[in-house]
Amino acid sequence: AAPDIVSRIWQLGSQHASQYFVNEVGGAITDDHVPLINAGIPAVDIIDMELVGNSSTNPRRRYWHTQYDTMSNIGENTLNAVGTVLLHLLYEQQ
Repeated sequence: AAPDIVSRIWQLGSQHASQYFVNEVGGAITDDHVPLINAGIPAVDIIDMELVGNSSTNPRRRYWHTQYDTMSNIGENTLNAVGTVLLHLLYEQQ
């Protein structure tokens, strides 16, 4: 729904957090961003594909959209990488 934004995020990701922003096309995801898109608001879903649908091969990671989907299950380095990339995106928009 926002290919230009996705492209820019992944460009910045390759510069600032390439370990976390792997340039691979994944499948479509129906998630909580869809109502925003339906309302005409461009939205991008940055998500670890191994968590989608709780289908990870690692049982410890099967918390996506469960009561265990909490900050304690988000890696500090992952959150830092995504935050860094999004800050670069926001600052370049000024």
